[in-house]
Amino acid sequence: MNALLLITRLVLGGLFLWMGAQKISDPVVFLKLIREYEMLPERPPLALNSVAVMLPWLEVLCGGLLVLGVAVRGAALVVFGMLAVFSTAILLRALQIQSAEEIAFCAVAFDCGCGAGPQPVCNKLLQNAGLLLASLLITLRGGGLGCLRASLFGSAPGPTPAK
Repeated sequence: MNALLLITRLVLGGLFLWMGAQKISDPVVFLKLIREYEMLPERPPLALNSVAVMLPWLEVLCGGLLVLGVAVRGAALVVFGMLAVFSTAILLRALQIQSAEEIAFCAVAFDCGCGAGPQPVCNKLLQNAGLLLASLLITLRGGGLGCLRASLFGSAPGPTPAK
């Protein structure tokens, strides 16, 4: 189980590092993609711009913590929260596109802003469901092998055995 948790943690962390880096590399494109969701007000632009600037760095931070094995449960919980919001936003946007274009739901494809370009919405939602499960597993069970917590803090302090 520890090896499975390690692999899950490394894959999830690596994906978030990569996705965050893609957004950081072109913040203007990411800002435009966020705007398409129509979830944040256009004016004043503070909320929209703040999300476009801070969210990719939060993804990189959480991904890095997962890969390094530091604060694993907290990072996985934050990733779970982000994925829940992302998945809901993707679903709502896909429903809008489906309604406007009068096409089958799984025929909807768009650039969701994750850094991978346009994707069929059904595939993206299934991917996100898997990532949600992975982040939940890590949140509940810990990160498996290679986590630095044990080496940084040791075991919990307890009574000293009598000699």
